[in-house]
Amino acid sequence: MKWLIKLIFILSPVAVQAYEEDGNQWLSLTAQGIIQSNLGGYIEGQARRSNRQEKVYEYLLRPAFYFKTENSGSFFVGTLKRFDYKTEENENRQWIQWLKSYNLNSFKITTRFRQEYRDLKSVDQISHRSRLMLRGASDEISIGSHWKPFLASELFYNWNDAGSLKKGLQQSRNSIGAGTSLGSMVTLEASYMLQILNNSVKEDQLNHNLVLGFNFNI
Repeated sequence: MKWLIKLIFILSPVAVQAYEEDGNQWLSLTAQGIIQSNLGGYIEGQARRSNRQEKVYEYLLRPAFYFKTENSGSFFVGTLKRFDYKTEENENRQWIQWLKSYNLNSFKITTRFRQEYRDLKSVDQISHRSRLMLRGASDEISIGSHWKPFLASELFYNWNDAGSLKKGLQQSRNSIGAGTSLGSMVTLEASYMLQILNNSVKEDQLNHNLVLGFNFNI
């Protein structure tokens, strides 16, 4: 495990320095399916628990509609409701997204670009944030007989100052995990995520997150 953490640090786009560390457990439930023709619906619910706080501190609900094309990928328009128990901070967020996968023989690369408009409590200005994710997986590699491993990396960039959220590289997430099918409609994924947060008003944060996700294709 030590070599894995060192590798993720090397691949991380944020320089390694002194951080306030914490452990988190994230549970994610997502469901999506075609409503009519190429128009689909998507919903995601997530709960996040912190070892430091010893409780679930954050809930997120992210519904959206998406339009799926044959060659250009999928285009999403959605909203998000977020509640943070520690700061009692409600957040309303609007987002648009482009998602596309590329198959290179048995290797699959998925890219996702998301633009977010974050309306935070007690902050007058809307925060504009972009997120870019790359994910790779191979059908020829397996753990046991059913689990397929994957690697993923995501960058977060703030385009303006909004309260304590300052312009610049705000966060990176680097994950290694594996997924398995639980049937024709359900996929289970488990992963370790190294999350680095650049904070302007407090010490930078480094989180070791265990993420469990159930994905339903309806």
